[in-house]
Amino acid sequence: MRDTIYFWIFEGFADWQAALALCEIRRPGDWRVTTAAGSAGAVVSMGGLSVLPDVSLAQVDLERAAMLIVPGGHLWLRGEGADAVSIIGRAHAAGVPLAAIDSGVLALARAGVLDTLRHTGNGVGQLACQVPGYAGEGQYDPSVLACSDGAVVTASHLGSVEFAREIIHALHLYNRSDRDHWYRLFKHAQPPPWTPPMPHFAIEFFHTPHTRSGGTRALLEELGADYEMHVLNMKSSEQREGDYLAINPMGTEQPAIFILANSPDR
Repeated sequence: MRDTIYFWIFEGFADWQAALALCEIRRPGDWRVTTAAGSAGAVVSMGGLSVLPDVSLAQVDLERAAMLIVPGGHLWLRGEGADAVSIIGRAHAAGVPLAAIDSGVLALARAGVLDTLRHTGNGVGQLACQVPGYAGEGQYDPSVLACSDGAVVTASHLGSVEFAREIIHALHLYNRSDRDHWYRLFKHAQPPPWTPPMPHFAIEFFHTPHTRSGGTRALLEELGADYEMHVLNMKSSEQREGDYLAINPMGTEQPAIFILANSPDR
């Protein structure tokens, strides 16, 4: 049974690049995300996170592997990680889906995975320079930030959202419509059509010049808030009148804000 997603970790791995993908993988609860490293000791990510691997590379079970995910990092640019490259090659031969982003794509190229598959990355020049014998120039697609072919996902360092989308597709996590809505939400901040509309809040701001309420007014302006301002004359004791006391019973305290939610159910 293929129920385990292996995520490669190593000293200086780019921890953010697969974060969205890993969150969506774990959401349904059907997959076990397991970190794998070249040794049993903790590694420190590029972002400074200390991570203790779940298993060593030698303990990766390809019969249970539903996918191997390879993040970027300077290790690949130094030409290191031969043990991981070996496992990647064996995994591909066994039909295990692969996903790599940024310089992690170099590991797939060194395993000979990309020569006949459409792929992308940080530039065909990087692949040709870093991987002697790389023969996939004709399959390289510079027009996309991420793509899939033959159960292999590759992505540029700029394409973490696209990388997650391709992994979601490869693992059949959502149907096409939900996958498209997911992408528009995380890429363009466009909520899906079933999201209830946010209520509009009408703000009434009670202010007296040359008091501490000036700070609140500056904040409202900085936020671009839509508000109506009422100026109170404290010398005439307007802050002690009934209408204002209904909002701020303290009377002498400034500032005061009254918010009315103008939504269909209010």
